[in-house]
Amino acid sequence: MSYHDNEDAGDLDAMNRADAPVTLRCTECDHTWTSDEGDECPECGSEDARPARDAGVSCSHCEAICHGEACCHRCGNRVHYDYDALSTSPMQPFADAGGNSALRAASARNPRIFPCPSCGEPDRLTPADRALGYQCNACADRAERGY
Repeated sequence: MSYHDNEDAGDLDAMNRADAPVTLRCTECDHTWTSDEGDECPECGSEDARPARDAGVSCSHCEAICHGEACCHRCGNRVHYDYDALSTSPMQPFADAGGNSALRAASARNPRIFPCPSCGEPDRLTPADRALGYQCNACADRAERGY
C-alpha cells in the first residue's frame, strides 16, 4: 500500500499512516473513489462525500483489509479498531437473519471484539450486542433451552 508524501516536510519525505488514501462515497451519485484522486466526486463533481462503509479497517501489522473480524484473516494478529467510532446502534442487521440468534452482524463499524459476559469466551459480541446486554449464542441457548 502506498502513502502520500508529506510535501511540507522538505527533504524528510516522511510517510505517515494517517496520510493513506481513504475510500470515499459520493452522497449525490453513490460513486466511490479514493481520496488520493481528490476531494470532489470524479463522476458528478459534488464535494459532498463520506468514507465508504465497505472500506473495512486495515490490519496494523500486514495492512490486509478486515471487515469486522477480531483477528486478521491473513496474519492472525488482533485488529485494532477505533473504539470511539464504533457503532453501538441496536439497528444493526442480524448476524443470522431469520435464525434464532439476536446477535448483530459483524462489520468494520461493528466488529466482533468483546467477550461473552457469561462464559468469558473472547470475540463473541459486537459493540451493539454489548450495548444491548446480550451474551453469546451458546450461553443464550443454554439459558433459554437448558442445553
